[in-house]
Amino acid sequence: SLRYAKAIFAYFGSADKLATPIEELEKFWGAYQASTDLQRLLGSGLASQVQRRQIVEDIAKKLGVSDGANKTLVVLGENGRVSSLGGVISVLKQLSLESKGVQPLRVESAIELKAPDRKKVEEKCKKVLGKPVEAEYVTNATLYGGLRVNSGSRTVYGSLSGWLTSMEEKFVGASHAKPTR
Repeated sequence: SLRYAKAIFAYFGSADKLATPIEELEKFWGAYQASTDLQRLLGSGLASQVQRRQIVEDIAKKLGVSDGANKTLVVLGENGRVSSLGGVISVLKQLSLESKGVQPLRVESAIELKAPDRKKVEEKCKKVLGKPVEAEYVTNATLYGGLRVNSGSRTVYGSLSGWLTSMEEKFVGASHAKPTR
């Protein structure tokens, strides 16, 4: 996914030119996920490379995607990689944000965080990272409480209050621990 996303980002050249194609790729991804027949056709050896290309082009045309998004889908289709599109979209969004100086975050919590808690998380992350952040929030019942925050290659776990302190320590090396005697 990373390799394809980097190539696609380079093709478009800037985050501004990528906003609409990302939306179009998401439409295609939604259609792909909704159809088990489409997943079987594009993900197996049932269809040849030429047939996969034609299927992808037909669907892209029906969805009204731009030439750039169509080229992206054709490459993925010909190479049997349409099933990777969700990951490609995720990386494209991350590359787009990073190119604008914004740090993408993925915040997982056992329960859905309300707006005030989201604001606290984002304000703390912005302060600790020293740049604007944009968070994607996901509910993950396996956490049994607390948060897991991914920022690039860094992951921080814990309760909201403990997490905010821990995050500062891990991201910038600050230590709030009291010395023991």
